[in-house]
Amino acid sequence: MTQPPEITSRAARVTAAARSAAAAFGPNYRRARQESRWLRVIGFTRVIAFLSILGGILFTGYTVLADFLEPSVSLSLPVYEFWPTLPPGAAITSGPSAHVTGGGFTSAQVQVSGLDGAARTWLAGSALLQGATVVMIAIVVLTLCSTLLRSDPFHTAVTRGIRVLGITVIVGGLGWQLCSGVGESLASTQVLQLGSAEFQNVVTWESITSIIGFPSPTPHVQVDFWPIWVGLAMLVLAAAFRYGERLQRDTAGLV
Repeated sequence: MTQPPEITSRAARVTAAARSAAAAFGPNYRRARQESRWLRVIGFTRVIAFLSILGGILFTGYTVLADFLEPSVSLSLPVYEFWPTLPPGAAITSGPSAHVTGGGFTSAQVQVSGLDGAARTWLAGSALLQGATVVMIAIVVLTLCSTLLRSDPFHTAVTRGIRVLGITVIVGGLGWQLCSGVGESLASTQVLQLGSAEFQNVVTWESITSIIGFPSPTPHVQVDFWPIWVGLAMLVLAAAFRYGERLQRDTAGLV
């Protein structure tokens, strides 16, 4: 059955309007959904950053106080490369089928009591610098998330924060490794340094270091240089944000 021309024309106009609306609002709807998804991710990241700031402050404070006040301190104790050996005159009559012929361990994770104030201060300084670096990273992430939610990513606070973060990573990253190495080296000397010994009714010893399970102390300060590269990358990123901030300020009056 043939429809009247006016009905056909009206249907065509409705169809065209529907297509125009779909063309106009379809991409906008998809874009809105994508932006909504990213906003949820940014909001979630901001919450995590805020919790990291609180947790980092509390954990760092607890660790620093523990290094000063706790009777025992947990640390990695550096030693000269060591493997337990039997003293002269002793032999294993039955045991493992394989034997260590070279090498050994160079550190041990231990709980140490009786450390002096100098060793505890270096260890506490390492914990403080490490915690401050982590908290600073979380602060910058929180600031960046907040400016993104306000549609103002090139805010002066973000640029300044990233610049400060770069310096913090370099100084804090190198500093906490140095403090940790010095503190652990002092602890190694205080735990393992021997003066003299006396043996009675035992097999003859050629050296006091051949006692089973008694390693020798050693200074050991290991510094990795990754904080320098990360810090420089942050400084370059801060320069890029500074450039974006300048462009945003220059074009603000043109819109």
